[in-house]
Amino acid sequence: VAVAAAAALILARIDGATRTEAVAEVLGDVRVASAELDATQLDAIAGIGGVAQVVPATLGTGVTTGIDRRLSNAAVLVVEVDRVPTLAGLLGGDGGGGGVPDDAVSADAVPVAVSPSMSDALEAVELRVNGVEAVATAVLPASTLRDLAVDLVVADAATGDGLVPGSRVSSMAIVTLETGLGAGDRAATVAAIRDLVGGDATVATVDERVDEVSGRPLTALLRWSLIIIALGAMALAVIGIVAAAAAGAVARAGAFGILRVLGARRRELAALTAWELLPAAIVSVLAG
Repeated sequence: VAVAAAAALILARIDGATRTEAVAEVLGDVRVASAELDATQLDAIAGIGGVAQVVPATLGTGVTTGIDRRLSNAAVLVVEVDRVPTLAGLLGGDGGGGGVPDDAVSADAVPVAVSPSMSDALEAVELRVNGVEAVATAVLPASTLRDLAVDLVVADAATGDGLVPGSRVSSMAIVTLETGLGAGDRAATVAAIRDLVGGDATVATVDERVDEVSGRPLTALLRWSLIIIALGAMALAVIGIVAAAAAGAVARAGAFGILRVLGARRRELAALTAWELLPAAIVSVLAG
């Protein structure tokens, strides 16, 4: 029973971690990216049944980033951070920039969060994004927009407009669906969004990401192995209980014969059998 419980717990943790990673990658339930999403399209998406919230964002790619004068290119996402559940609160600090001395960062520096691959920016004396002075205040979850960028900088829309150059920019909408929607309703809502934005837009969903990861050979092998282990362990536990009951059947039959002579009813004898077997089974389940 302990083995079965452990296998079920590991399986649940794998499923939970897979969904958490997918949410961080997509940033919401649905992510729409296009060369340009205008206000009319955003309002139309928000009006689709099942959509709870639409947060517009801008993604710039190939943006020059300098960390203590070391230049590289990164993607820069500008969005209303506190409206995106996976990012909310990341830029809510005091802008201290990790271990950077307060006097090394000007008051005009734009607070940003960076991907783990750029975590050295937290200790940088100088950080510039598209030539604009910035300060790294947090590290993003490792899977944030992982399908679009390895090196990523995220800034709030209120302060980060200057971080994205005019070229190589795409519009994005991060969509949150209403809670309580069934799988069929979620699929219908996503299909309506795809029909609205057309084939030129890229639509990514958490459900599709979860299915993609779960369908990978190694993930599927691990899941089925844990399921087989759990079922096998439960089967062995049942066999053990049955064997224990069978082993005491002869002695129990003699005792029950005497009790029947003394007037015990069948229901009382069944209760005695349950009292003999159930405590051990319950303790095994709880201990497992």
